Amino acid sequence: MNRSHLETRHLSAAALWLAVLGAAVPSPARAEVIPLAALEQKALGERPELAQHGARIEGARAELRKARSGYYPQLSAEASSGLGPTRQLLKVDQPDGQQYQVLGSPTIEDSEAFAPQVRYGVDLELRAPLYDFGRTAAAVRARQAQRAAAEAGHSAAKNALRKTVRGAYLGWLRASELLALMAREAEDAEARKQRIEALIAEGARPEAERTPAESEALLAALELERAQAALERARLLLEQLVGAPLPATAEPDRSLLEAAAVIPGPSEDDPTLRALERQRKAASDGARAEEKQSAPLLSAAVSAGVQAQDLDIFPRYTVGVALKVPLWDGGRARASADAARAQATELDARIEEHRQQQSHAQQRRALEASQAGRLLKRAQALLSLSQKQLADAEQAMELGVADPQTVAGARTMLRRAEREVVLAKVARAETRLRLMP
Repeated sequence: MNRSHLETRHLSAAALWLAVLGAAVPSPARAEVIPLAALEQKALGERPELAQHGARIEGARAELRKARSGYYPQLSAEASSGLGPTRQLLKVDQPDGQQYQVLGSPTIEDSEAFAPQVRYGVDLELRAPLYDFGRTAAAVRARQAQRAAAEAGHSAAKNALRKTVRGAYLGWLRASELLALMAREAEDAEARKQRIEALIAEGARPEAERTPAESEALLAALELERAQAALERARLLLEQLVGAPLPATAEPDRSLLEAAAVIPGPSEDDPTLRALERQRKAASDGARAEEKQSAPLLSAAVSAGVQAQDLDIFPRYTVGVALKVPLWDGGRARASADAARAQATELDARIEEHRQQQSHAQQRRALEASQAGRLLKRAQALLSLSQKQLADAEQAMELGVADPQTVAGARTMLRRAEREVVLAKVARAETRLRLMP
């Protein structure tokens, strides 16, 4: 076989490979790149757990308004009517000439004693707190702390959801890149099989090379199916987190793989830590509010109204000041305060545990970030060397100085190098996304 014939075969194989590559890679006109930020915003607006946190915040705000109502007067009206045993209105004359009406009731021996009689009245009462020795103020502080804890919990939940979406997005991106590699390999293997069959038909290659070429093509197709299934799983997980299906032509943003790794520094904002600290303050303020439930209560009350029986109407009013001093509640207030203090102690331990975990995570992220850059350099160097090794092996086989096993080994190494480059880029992107707010 002369050199010009070999060059012609090389050109034909290259043209076939380019055609296959063009078919495997989606057309930019048809692909719709979905940025990570858009999916994060979509998830934050759709997830039911965030709606639950929103409801908790509204409940905490309502409880705060309820606690503040203790500062304000309470106005109530009451109208009543009823039946009761007969009572007679008796007129009594006083020495000064005044005449009064008093109620007189027959004794039980009287047959009319149990006869029903209608009585009715209307009253308006205004009751206002004068001083409660810090009871209302403590309740308000406790409810304010609970509202702040609910808001911090909402922020922590949003932050956790963002991280989960980012992880799923990276999984989608990794699966998409690996599928593209497997697609190119499968179509390239099919092209090589057809080329071997053509050479066998021409008598340029022995029949024994047909089976290895077919096996290689089938193995590449199997790996392609596995990569396609992995992509579908990653896409489904992302759709479930976002709460809506992705477009049929959706593609991940591959620019995330090209940004350089960043060595992370200490995080100044930790929503989870902030939520735990707010919960601890709410528990501490709640304990003080429970203790204040045994404080005295000084209040003033004014009521006015009328009472009537038959056609006679009598005025009624009351003006007074009352001091209520709780003496014994069976230990309820103290037990409630102790329970709240125990919860605060538990939260102290959780805060310390979280800080230790974050410190370890910070060290781990710094290590992973420094490793990601080194791994990528190694993988890219391996890729360049593998490409050269495969080209040399293919050329040697064309010249008849190498066997198909040598080419297959070089091709396997190239496929492994391409995969390692993708995985290293994904790892580098992951270190960057962990630092995003």
